[in-house]
Amino acid sequence: MSETDRRTLLRAALRGCGGLAAVCAGGWGIGPGGAGRAFAQTRFSPEANIIFFTIATGPPGGTNFPIGVALATAVSSPPGTPPCDEGGACGVPNLVATAMTTAGSVVNVKGVVAGSFNSGMAQADVIFRAYHGSGFDFEGAPLTDLRVVANLFPQFVHVVVRADSTAKGIADLRDRRIAVEALGSGTRRDAELILAAYGLRPTPDQVMAVPQGDLAGLLTEQRVDALVLIAGIPVPTVMNLAGRQAIRFLPIDGPEARTLTTQHRFFTTDTIPGGTYPGQNPLRTLSVGAQWVVSARAPEEQIFLLTQALWNPANRGLLTSGHASGQFIRLRTALRGIAIPLHPGAQRFYRDAGLLPS
Repeated sequence: MSETDRRTLLRAALRGCGGLAAVCAGGWGIGPGGAGRAFAQTRFSPEANIIFFTIATGPPGGTNFPIGVALATAVSSPPGTPPCDEGGACGVPNLVATAMTTAGSVVNVKGVVAGSFNSGMAQADVIFRAYHGSGFDFEGAPLTDLRVVANLFPQFVHVVVRADSTAKGIADLRDRRIAVEALGSGTRRDAELILAAYGLRPTPDQVMAVPQGDLAGLLTEQRVDALVLIAGIPVPTVMNLAGRQAIRFLPIDGPEARTLTTQHRFFTTDTIPGGTYPGQNPLRTLSVGAQWVVSARAPEEQIFLLTQALWNPANRGLLTSGHASGQFIRLRTALRGIAIPLHPGAQRFYRDAGLLPS
């Protein structure tokens, strides 16, 4: 079977499950408290047992959904497909994974712990706060059943100003109006941490939380002085904005950035490659990992096999074909920025792979 035929077959299987998303998520034992039961083989036909596995991602227009589709394709191996060493699927035998659109990180971590999803993609900062019960809707209600499978790709902090702005660095945003994304991604809290590191304490009315689709208009209309976004690159909102007017990016670097990464393990220093946006030079900034999470109740063997499939070299092309951020999904950064416990199955894989001590 050719690579093209394999991908076609896998995607057909995933589309079939995706078209019955309500059945896959509710009719196969993935209800509240059913995260562990969802791994049990479910009779699908007299010939084969199918394991359905859901991956909560994000809105259709964002980065996480296309990456989630690629991830689902990589770990799936429907019955009847040839084995990996014969050019067939290199996923978990008899598993059909489905990427599901959601509102984002907060919904995903809650759904994973509740058993509504088998797994989910979420920002490392949201995962950290959910696990420790701090911030957002998690205050005082820690989701201690949350576990990480892998760090996938960086979501870069973008601080965007108009080209004619006098601001040259983060410290210059004192008394400026700043807009951040309103969805439950943690962007506002992260923006406050970054501003504080540079000695700024904006008042509540200086930081506006708005839908991502409204951010560009606010900057263009000069109703705000800067935008803060955290997303995989390139960000469509920023690309569209750059096509409408001249913009600049403020770097996040120096001792302030290093302090942030020391105090908050979900932040890492990073660089947005030059040319990601029109006329943009390499930009020093921070990133927050997009990570794959499951419930602590998920069986160790199944998570081991999923982790093994994720990092199978034969699946590399699938992971890079869905979105530009797929290029960053690398085994060498699989443990980067993880600030809560790994799932034992994933831990076992990384130990075998030499990334963790024996």
